[in-house]
Amino acid sequence: HEIVDSGFDVLLLFTERQRELFDRMATLKVKSTTSSEEDRMDSHSFEQPSIPMNMPKLPKLQLPVFSGETSEWLCFWDVFEKNVHQISIDNSSKMLYLRNCLTGKALETISYLSPIADNYDAAIEILTERYSRTGNLVRELTLQLEEMSTCMNTVESCEENYTKLRGIIAQLKRLGDPCVGALFIHTILMKFPAEFQFEVIKDVSKSVGERSKWSIDNVLSACKEQIEILRLKEQTER
Repeated sequence: HEIVDSGFDVLLLFTERQRELFDRMATLKVKSTTSSEEDRMDSHSFEQPSIPMNMPKLPKLQLPVFSGETSEWLCFWDVFEKNVHQISIDNSSKMLYLRNCLTGKALETISYLSPIADNYDAAIEILTERYSRTGNLVRELTLQLEEMSTCMNTVESCEENYTKLRGIIAQLKRLGDPCVGALFIHTILMKFPAEFQFEVIKDVSKSVGERSKWSIDNVLSACKEQIEILRLKEQTER
């Protein structure tokens, strides 16, 4: 009976030791699997390409909209020509872009043309003939200049009129209009308050001399300097 009990104890001990061994092996296997997974993840993370932080992100280009105002044609066509008309895409796509950029009178001008590839060249020809006539553009721009109101004697108001004047004159020069003459210069000066005019006239007279030698560029340069003087004055008074 003692021999049986002793044999049973040995078997029980062996079973317990075997279970401990299995538990240790299972633990080692789990650790090994976890370590392998971590190594794999680290390796995957390392291999991912990095994105340069200084990579420039250009904004999406917004095409201008043309409503049929003659004075706006040059600005519209400059952008549309370079970004749609001259690029290598089919005329069907160009026609869709064109119609999407037109509103009002401009869209009505080509409304009878179906939006298909064969009509694109005709649409451009019609728009160009109607809106790019030099005489019409010069008259429209000159009218805009004459209808501008005299600004107040503040930096914000003077800068607004100065920017408008620069834009109108730049387009007139591009069209071949000389933009010279005492009457034209007088019209520009009248878009600013009397005190501002006086300082500009004094500055141009001092730097250029007699009025027969004055030019639009001289006057605009003096206007810009006077705006900066006015800006410093406003900052000092705050």
